[in-house]
Amino acid sequence: MTEDRAPYTSHGEAVIDRIFAELRNAEAKHPHWPDDKIHAVGILVEEAGEAMKAAIDYTYSGGDIEEIRTELAQTGAMAIRALLHLLEPPPANPTPAADGKKVAAENHRGNLSIKPASDPEASGGR
Repeated sequence: MTEDRAPYTSHGEAVIDRIFAELRNAEAKHPHWPDDKIHAVGILVEEAGEAMKAAIDYTYSGGDIEEIRTELAQTGAMAIRALLHLLEPPPANPTPAADGKKVAAENHRGNLSIKPASDPEASGGR
């Protein structure tokens, strides 16, 4: 990594805080998550598409940079949510409590173990 990139990492905590705020909002608004992997990843892709639209609007139509930030944070939140739903074994309470950020942050430090699901869909079988 070059030195000119290092200042971005100093803002990482604020970015992660924003992503987790979006995650909490999404889980409160939409508490159920699809069991099938295609629809789960589809939600992530939809958010990424909204981020692309915001970037296009910003670049060509005078859109708001804050809209790009919001959509990227929502995309990050859905990526985390999708990963959390791949945990084995699943947590006893799959909807994170208010301290879910702390748990996920601890997991981020190396305790998170995501394994391929044992169902046929996850292993490529039909």
